[in-house]
Amino acid sequence: MIFNGLEELHLYTECLSKHSIASIYDKCCDVKKLSLSALSMVRCDAILGEINLHLTKLESLAVQCSSRTTFVPFLESIPSLPRLSSLSMVFCEKINDRSAGCFNLPYLRSLTITRNRKISAAGFKLIFANCPRIEILTIRECFMFGDEAVEAITESLPHLKSLDVCNSSGITLNSIRLIITRLRSLTTLRIDDCHRILKQWRNASQYIGNLISLRNFYCKYPEFFFYDLPNELIVQYQSDDDCFDYDSANDASDLDDLAELQEQLMAMNEQVVDPGNEDADVVVISDDDD
Repeated sequence: MIFNGLEELHLYTECLSKHSIASIYDKCCDVKKLSLSALSMVRCDAILGEINLHLTKLESLAVQCSSRTTFVPFLESIPSLPRLSSLSMVFCEKINDRSAGCFNLPYLRSLTITRNRKISAAGFKLIFANCPRIEILTIRECFMFGDEAVEAITESLPHLKSLDVCNSSGITLNSIRLIITRLRSLTTLRIDDCHRILKQWRNASQYIGNLISLRNFYCKYPEFFFYDLPNELIVQYQSDDDCFDYDSANDASDLDDLAELQEQLMAMNEQVVDPGNEDADVVVISDDDD
């Protein structure tokens, strides 16, 4: 039986042999959207490496594999899929900087990479340079993904519309600054559960879920997004620009303006009791019994 006209196919491949999967490919050669899950580590690379021989009309591919899958045969074959515009790879822990150089998809519009521990900023830079038309990018739970990789995104993908870097332990407030100032076409940003940002910025959760609010906050307090400044609490300020102490416990992110911050500081420095005010409540704490 041949399934002519079938455009979408989802395969749970745990009990299927390589021959069976290849036979399915041949009978569904018109498929444009393919989802593969539960590929074993033994068969995965071989099966992925032959997709381009059977599904020449493929436009979207989502793969969830064994964590030991190298993806090398697949990455070497996908340049022969000129219609592929969406690629998602989950549990791609074995892809490293060398194999990342095999990414060569100039027409790719959407890319998802999840759970990788070996691609450094240099590898991500190669990927983004070889896929310059990406508009939707998701990078999650990638151990070496940090500020330098975000900078590569802003340099190579200036027309990016959607960015998801949730669960990225390496990015800091510097990344937010780069994203806000360089990605002018961005309409969707997700940076949830990035613990370094949450540690640096007490009220981050109020802003990171709303790109407009985040941009407005950046316009008010651009200096707040420079993480390399000192963390000490500043008691006296030379100017309004110096009022950011960058301590997550003492940041200015919940204040409407700098004038309010100055008023609070003045009040703190002038907390003395007027001796002439008889109504003032004075509490004396002493070790003396008297």
